Amino acid sequence: MEAPAVNAAEELLRPPLRDGAGGRAAIWFEGRTVSYAELHEGSLRFAALWRRHGVGRGDLVLFLGRDGPALYQAYLGAILAGAVPAALSLRMTEEELAPLLAGSGARLLVADADLLAGAAGRALPPGLPCMALDRPARGLPAAVEAARTTAPRPPEDMGEDDPAFAIFTSGTTGRPKCVVHAHRAVRAARRFMGEILGVGAGARVFCTSKLFFAYALGHALFATLAVRATAVLAAAWPEPEAVTEVVRAAAPEVVFSVPALYRSLLRAGLAEDPAWRRVRHCVAAGERLPEPVYRGWAAATGRAPVEGIGASETLFLFLAQRPGRTRPGVTGWPTPGTEVMLQGEDGAAAGAGRPGVLWVRMPSVALGYRGEPERGAAVLRDGWYCTGDMFVREEDGAFRYLGRADDMLKISGQWVSPEEIEAAAQAAPGVAEAAAVGVEDGDGLTRLALFVVPSGRVDDEAAFAAGLVAWMGARLARFKCPRRIGLLEALPRTATGKVRRALLRERAARMERERGWA
Repeated sequence: MEAPAVNAAEELLRPPLRDGAGGRAAIWFEGRTVSYAELHEGSLRFAALWRRHGVGRGDLVLFLGRDGPALYQAYLGAILAGAVPAALSLRMTEEELAPLLAGSGARLLVADADLLAGAAGRALPPGLPCMALDRPARGLPAAVEAARTTAPRPPEDMGEDDPAFAIFTSGTTGRPKCVVHAHRAVRAARRFMGEILGVGAGARVFCTSKLFFAYALGHALFATLAVRATAVLAAAWPEPEAVTEVVRAAAPEVVFSVPALYRSLLRAGLAEDPAWRRVRHCVAAGERLPEPVYRGWAAATGRAPVEGIGASETLFLFLAQRPGRTRPGVTGWPTPGTEVMLQGEDGAAAGAGRPGVLWVRMPSVALGYRGEPERGAAVLRDGWYCTGDMFVREEDGAFRYLGRADDMLKISGQWVSPEEIEAAAQAAPGVAEAAAVGVEDGDGLTRLALFVVPSGRVDDEAAFAAGLVAWMGARLARFKCPRRIGLLEALPRTATGKVRRALLRERAARMERERGWA
């Protein structure tokens, strides 16, 4: 029997209208709301606009714009038209954008006017059509205005396994990959949001990350619409004061953010703002949540953050803590509908207490990587995805994150998790952030190098490093205690906030050759 036609955007937008709830707010933006009916009609108008400009089924459409109703309607409109939208990082430089745009095979680039006048315009390759999203630019009319005068177009009927949208990875483990998801992926959208967090119709949900980040796409857009809640959007980059102002004004029930921002809010004294105490759930994902941040946030707001982990390849979180059942140091339990498997170093399943690489299977696992079938075949098999993350399962079934499998280090014949080293360092006096990597010494043996961002001024770097080594030596096994300490003003991070360990490894190798350790 032939599978019924489906369209991911229509599956999210149509039910509220069918049930008479089209007047409910789908988006809150700068004090104004956009109803589900308005979001649906606007998205259908964009669908017609994209088709009028030659965008067809399966065509890749790139978006480079600030979060807001226009970007969301334009993005959903591309899905409704049968195309494959992908949002690009606003923090990409011209040098990063140029090869991505040239090699993407995209049919159209849609960008904010000021970005087209800047880096995006300079990086635009010959032959790639582009449109300004918000206002005219480069002699092009604004897509927003054009869509308003375009008659809505019915959604394109698609197969559930047809490509629906794509996500560019942050590139922390190599060059960015274009992860392609199927229309069926959105059917898993409500599982974490609705079943674990208990978010329902009318609740406001704020994700501080932007649409180009899978974390935001999955939860601020798809999951929020799936439970008929209201997505709180902000155009500004998520700085502590700007984020707190949105929380004050919008009063969201749930906030999704990254540990780095929670830490910044604590340092700025903004976590004590009464607005944060009114938030029912604060979810932390994107990187490991340090214990000092976990405890600091719980003390400041009266509620412990809920940690989880997902990936561009899964769209949604595959492990997460449960409200009222959180503790520092563990990532959580499988989310509803998720199967997990730990594969040990010998290839066999790893039992409780044994480290292994996590494989997950869930309805939202990606179809593959656009234009890179071999790369996809290496990690996507029979509905399973190899996360490349090392975990250990504890006796109560909770999973504790050890780090990326590629980042795990064998020191003196024993596995060492950079996460454990970093957690110890970040608990030391005078340390704001820390990142551990491996470096080969003159004998070809792997040794630990620790890069630290001090929390204050350091007048004597050698004394600071010696004090940190002594601190960690009293708390870690000898083979886990780094002797190579480098001080930095800031850790290098991707646009999504993840530490760029490859750059730190290069720096460590250079410092090892030069013996220039602090």
